[in-house]
Amino acid sequence: MDLDLKGRVVLVTGAGQGLGREIGLAFAREGALVAFHYHSSGEGAEEAAADAGRLTGAALAVQADIRKDDDVSAMVEGVESQLGPIGVLVNNAAATGLKPFLNTTPDDWSFQIDVTVTGTLRVTQAVAKRMVERKDGVIVSLMGDSGRVGESGLSVTATARAGTMALTKSLAKELARHGIRANCVSIGLVQTDRFDEHAFPGGSRRPCRGDTPQPPGSPPPSSR
Repeated sequence: MDLDLKGRVVLVTGAGQGLGREIGLAFAREGALVAFHYHSSGEGAEEAAADAGRLTGAALAVQADIRKDDDVSAMVEGVESQLGPIGVLVNNAAATGLKPFLNTTPDDWSFQIDVTVTGTLRVTQAVAKRMVERKDGVIVSLMGDSGRVGESGLSVTATARAGTMALTKSLAKELARHGIRANCVSIGLVQTDRFDEHAFPGGSRRPCRGDTPQPPGSPPPSSR
């Protein structure tokens, strides 16, 4: 199936590892020119960009702290100057923390809100301003199920993630007149290179009968 993505520039945040990296590579396999944003996972982002570049001829790994205005501005400018106008933004970067709510601290709250909420606002605004000028663009934001239905031990994460859904609903109404679509994808566990870290925190995984390792990007057995 042709998704009409050939030559389209895609910026994926938090794409140095895990789901973000796999999303970026999936876009590259469809012919998109992908910018893999990372904060600290530079090696993974560079490897992903190299793999994507071999598929499409051009890709980019770009570092930025999305909590900082200057970093975000430089990232967006760098992507557009090297790959072209950003046609698709995938907001994947987020901070999570598994901890009982009564044990969380204001520092825990601030860190997750600064990355997941304010960081997403910052990146989205920087890219959307340019999309509005071109009257074209797609914004896809990811959120975990904790933000949709709640999850024990993830109260702070759920609060931050719920903001992603509210932002997307508002952007869909506000930016439609400018030819821009905004959608939110609520994800469950996806079997990437970080699956065990999220599915079995603290190394609590126990092999099950028929528990066969699957390649990165495959859904967990329960969802296949």
